[in-house]
Amino acid sequence: MTISDDKLLRKKGVADMLGFSRHTLGRIMKRDPTFPRFIELAPGIRMVQAREIRIWIARKELEARERSGGAHSDTN
Repeated sequence: MTISDDKLLRKKGVADMLGFSRHTLGRIMKRDPTFPRFIELAPGIRMVQAREIRIWIARKELEARERSGGAHSDTN
């Protein structure tokens, strides 16, 4: 199932989207200043747009490619 970019996600939804546990997500949120910030919509309700998570993933993929010299392993 594809999640719409405009969909708002709580921590559980983000963890599910990324394939992480909520505990691991919490560690990433603390350690990575580039991770999207959740907004507080109401007391105790903090959410982030799926689009922001996708952008973060794309940036991480680009950083990883740049670190590896942009090489792809195309072995046949």
